[in-house]
Amino acid sequence: MQRTNQFSVLLVTKDLGMAKVLKTFLENDYFCLYRTATGDETLQLLTTWKPDIIILDIVLPDLDGWEVLTQIKEKMDVPIIVVGENGKESERPKALAAGADDYLLKPFSCRDIEERAKVILRQETSKPKPSEIFQAGDLAINLENFQVTYKGRDITLTLTEFRILGMLVLHSEQTLNRADIIEMIWGKNLKGTTRSIDAHIHSLRRKLAKNMGEHEFIQTVHGVGYRFASANKLRDSTSGIL
Repeated sequence: MQRTNQFSVLLVTKDLGMAKVLKTFLENDYFCLYRTATGDETLQLLTTWKPDIIILDIVLPDLDGWEVLTQIKEKMDVPIIVVGENGKESERPKALAAGADDYLLKPFSCRDIEERAKVILRQETSKPKPSEIFQAGDLAINLENFQVTYKGRDITLTLTEFRILGMLVLHSEQTLNRADIIEMIWGKNLKGTTRSIDAHIHSLRRKLAKNMGEHEFIQTVHGVGYRFASANKLRDSTSGIL
């Protein structure tokens, strides 16, 4: 989990070397970096989470990077830095027209991408906007910074547990079957099984109960799947609604 004063960065790239270098350089008091390796994995993750900024390598192993960029911008208002291939400076106008906030080419300086990200985030944070926070009694789920609290106390979850919780909250009062959960969390690669979903739900319930007592927010619908009961979006002082 990131600290509340950090900005979350989603790095989308199949390039493990680039990912390692950026993670080493960017993981500090200012940034907390997460990585996805494919377009499908990225789009699935973004169904339950909104990072502060995305660094998108436009060449992906499965989906067309330009289509992924378009789908992200249609889904949410999040700043994106597109990383293009060496020699493809001519694609800068295409990236900006598609909604990217910046465009740079490989190879790039880690310091350069850090400074670009900071400039974009300073511009973003100067805009008044609501937080993605859902409330169920004294339980608060902040979908933007991976934070879950009960009466102001942090509850530590794994990334998968948080993604499952976030997805259930976003579909509050709807019953999701295990197959839907698997596809939303792991995508079409189906890295999960119905048993693994049950195990994650069991662990999630145990952690919530440890901090909250026996609150049945995550309900089992026998023979179908799971649902989250009674999650309401908090009001925001800048807009009145979320």
